[in-house]
Order: sequence, then structure tokens, then C-alpha cells
Amino acid sequence: MKCPEKEDLQHECTAAWNTYEAAVKELGLSASGSGAIWPPIAGYTTAPHPQKALKALGRAIDPETGRLKAPYLSLIALRWEHLKASAALSTHLATHRC
Repeated sequence: MKCPEKEDLQHECTAAWNTYEAAVKELGLSASGSGAIWPPIAGYTTAPHPQKALKALGRAIDPETGRLKAPYLSLIALRWEHLKASAALSTHLATHRC
């Protein structure tokens, strides 16, 4: 049996992930399947050593304010949207078992 609500939630979740993933790539970052991001560091195809990752992360911080730069804040907001969409889908599946 098809469930239109489930299909809508799946599309929303996929669209949110695709938007997040595109924003990650636009900033020149990498994302894992879990959504974790890290800066590109030569020689690393997976998460780099924490010290090197922190050094590279410094590029995302505005030295005048000590806060994340706007594009990175937007990235966090997009990730939050994906997490909300994923949670809504998960709740639906647990409730309706469709």
C-alpha cells in the first residue's frame, strides 16, 4: 500500500540532504554519510587528524568577532533542516509502520 504522506516526507528529507550536500561542496568542504563535515586537507580522504582539522577550521572563523562566518552559519541551518526532515520521516515510519 502506498502512503502519500511517507512519500512526501521522503522527498522533503532527500531534498534537504541534497541542499545541504550542495552547500558543503560549494564551501569546498567534505561531508560524511552522517553529515559530519571537515575542511579539505591535502592527503586526507576521510576526517583528518583533529589538530589539522582545527587549524583548517580557522578559515571559517571571523578573526574580528571570533564567530563563524555567514556561509558556515548557513550550512549549520541547512543541516538542521535536514535533521528535522529526517526526524519527521522517522516519526511517521514508527507511528504508521508504512
